[in-house]
Amino acid sequence: MPLSDKKTEILSALRSACRHPLGDETAIWHEIESVMDRARLEKCDWNPKAEIDRCIHALALIYAHHTGARPAFTNCDSGTRFERFILAIPMPVQFRITRNRIKASIRRIDSPRNPAFTGNQFSRTTPHAAE
Repeated sequence: MPLSDKKTEILSALRSACRHPLGDETAIWHEIESVMDRARLEKCDWNPKAEIDRCIHALALIYAHHTGARPAFTNCDSGTRFERFILAIPMPVQFRITRNRIKASIRRIDSPRNPAFTGNQFSRTTPHAAE
């Protein structure tokens, strides 16, 4: 399924994670398209872990920048807002993506200790994506 067919669902997932107006949705959409265009060009080995991690990390930065929430995962069936955002995006076939691969990639991001996610935009009062 083409990415453009899921535009409304993807931006809706971002809107639901945000406590303020989302901002320039056209610019956000171009950022997401850019990440996914790069992901589609990836040449995957038998285990596409590194390629999935690069893609999820780039999408996590977009999510964090525009929602103000850190990417997180949960082991329950319902998932976090960030997981729902990622699942709304059609991933490249060569990733052979599963919910467990997404959770493992989010776990490796380690957003509380990752410098990319520990800036001033994340104060102690900022909600986590799991809320």
